[in-house]
Amino acid sequence: MTENQEDEKKGREDVRLVYELAGADSRFLKAQQWTVTYYVLVLYAAVFGVNDFLGNASLVEKVLLTAIAFFAFLAGCLYIQSCQQTLDRYRCWIKTFTDPKSQRLGECYKLHKEVASIIVTETDFDNQRHATVANRLMISLFLGFVVVTWALLRDWLMPLVSH
Repeated sequence: MTENQEDEKKGREDVRLVYELAGADSRFLKAQQWTVTYYVLVLYAAVFGVNDFLGNASLVEKVLLTAIAFFAFLAGCLYIQSCQQTLDRYRCWIKTFTDPKSQRLGECYKLHKEVASIIVTETDFDNQRHATVANRLMISLFLGFVVVTWALLRDWLMPLVSH
């Protein structure tokens, strides 16, 4: 086998390794986005349960429960967005790495943990299209928060809205 053939074979193995690593991480990150969404929605249900358990909860208790729901919403959205940004970087990196004009072939020797540090940060149409799922998850968390807030504070909010 000539030196050129060995380099070509090693390059193909590197591309396969990059796809495997990025694919595994992408699947994990997508699953994490859905899992976080489920947990935040379950937390919203728990807030309803605590409110029912308290019975005639005071305004302070309801505001506290609303604050818990808000922080769950905020943390969930931040985590979903963080996962989406990492996914976008992986997509850009693979796209750049597999581009025949790219000089990034040597960068595939970086450790798996360092992949995020060598990726391209610009987003493109494909990443925006993929981000719609994350956006929908965050919208569902927001709508859940609005429902929780309304349900907890409706007795207090109704006189303010009606005036």
